[in-house]
Amino acid sequence: LDAERWYASLLNAIGQDLGLTKELFAYWGANQTFGPLRRLLGALEELVLPWLGERRLVVFVDEIDYVRSLPFPTDELFAGLRELYNRRADDPRFRQLCFCLLGVASPSDLIRDVRITPFNVGKRIELTDFTLAECAPLATALGPQGPALVKRVHYWTNGHPYLTQRLC
Repeated sequence: LDAERWYASLLNAIGQDLGLTKELFAYWGANQTFGPLRRLLGALEELVLPWLGERRLVVFVDEIDYVRSLPFPTDELFAGLRELYNRRADDPRFRQLCFCLLGVASPSDLIRDVRITPFNVGKRIELTDFTLAECAPLATALGPQGPALVKRVHYWTNGHPYLTQRLC
């Protein structure tokens, strides 16, 4: 997977969710002289933000730690996200756009160039282990033995969120 396809895939996901795929890829194709990140950011600014009106858009990027294995430098992605955040100071439309990066990586794992620090504006959310009470709602999907099964799963996983969810 090269940078061109990766950024196009991200744009495609946004376009599908908003019903703007055709318009976004028309923009993508008409701006081939720019790199893929610049085209992604331009499409967001010129097409998505006007489409939003007063609404807000949160783009969830799951498995962000996957970027470590991509065969191209991804530091520019995080610098681009930081650019979108910084533009909020001059253009209030950018306050309607937010990126939520999900995964199991620290900022230092994601950025190779130590001179880039885009994560000092984000919020880190620590996911702690579930208590037995927090696991209780999972029992409803497991039938009559649900409470006993959840109790046993919690015993074996100690409430680890991923393992608990997978086993229940």
